[in-house]
Amino acid sequence: MKYEFQIGQRVVAIVDHPAMNKTITRGATGTVKAIASESDLTIGVEWDNEVRGGHCLEDKYLNQRCKKGHGWFVREWEVEPIHEDVDDSGVAADDDFWALIGL
Repeated sequence: MKYEFQIGQRVVAIVDHPAMNKTITRGATGTVKAIASESDLTIGVEWDNEVRGGHCLEDKYLNQRCKKGHGWFVREWEVEPIHEDVDDSGVAADDDFWALIGL
């Protein structure tokens, strides 16, 4: 399935070792920080955990887009958006749970 990714969107790896990075496994999560069109590796993700060989997703002007060691470009089919369940109030269901237990 093809998704429309956006900067700031949370994603999850749906394959082990996307873009041949052995430290990223299925279920790893991160945030989209860059979208490139000139490459097969189009989605720049800042992974929640540091990844081997990770970088800071620098652009052509050397602007760093994420924490050093956490950036890695992957193919669109290797990640998918994380969708939070939102109720009618616009609050994510997980937020309701944490509020209910007092956290």
